[in-house]
Amino acid sequence: MKHNGFSFVEVMFSFTLLLIVVLTILPLLVEVQLNQKELAVKRHALSTLHDHMQTLDPSSLPLPSEVPDPDFSTILYSFKQEGSFIKGCTYFTHSEKKEICLYAPQ
Repeated sequence: MKHNGFSFVEVMFSFTLLLIVVLTILPLLVEVQLNQKELAVKRHALSTLHDHMQTLDPSSLPLPSEVPDPDFSTILYSFKQEGSFIKGCTYFTHSEKKEICLYAPQ
């Protein structure tokens, strides 16, 4: 008997295995990409909030106040007085609404 290649059953079996692997990995890659975008927004919001808190002059900014982010329309920064500290919070929505707060001495 002469063998000149793969049989139809072998090709179908290998194609099915490849399809199963691809269909298993594809949703994971999509989820990783969505999480990556969400983490980029969170990192930007936290970094910008930290920068605002470092350069915040309580005499120039009436407290409480809210400042929108010029780069991301889904991010809002809020500053208010809490005792001897200034509380700065960032509110952002990407897939769900989240809040991160930092405190700075006055």
